[in-house]
Amino acid sequence: VVKKDKSGHVISFYSPPKAHKPRSGVLCFLINEVRPTTAMELPDCRHSFVIKGINGMEYVLDCSSYDEMHSWVNTIKTCSQLDNSNKRTRGSLTLETQALTPGDYDEVENSPVVERP
Repeated sequence: VVKKDKSGHVISFYSPPKAHKPRSGVLCFLINEVRPTTAMELPDCRHSFVIKGINGMEYVLDCSSYDEMHSWVNTIKTCSQLDNSNKRTRGSLTLETQALTPGDYDEVENSPVVERP
């Protein structure tokens, strides 16, 4: 799930998918690469993509179709670019923004990006 709040966009990972709390997540301005995986990397996963963070973390996600994968990659790239451009215009963010909890967000089911006022 991609959510937006005052610190920017956050990608939250839920496992299992119907869990009430995310297992982990990453702030979009901390992402330095989002791309489809190659057949050499994951030969059995045709619709997967990788998210690499500046802290060395790497997430690999598998989608049910090429269109779904492409949509996720484009959404994450857009959110990352927006957050990085906003960070430059606002100045540096403090480390406190990384200590977000699942309760900091409003849930909207079936929405790729959730905005919080």
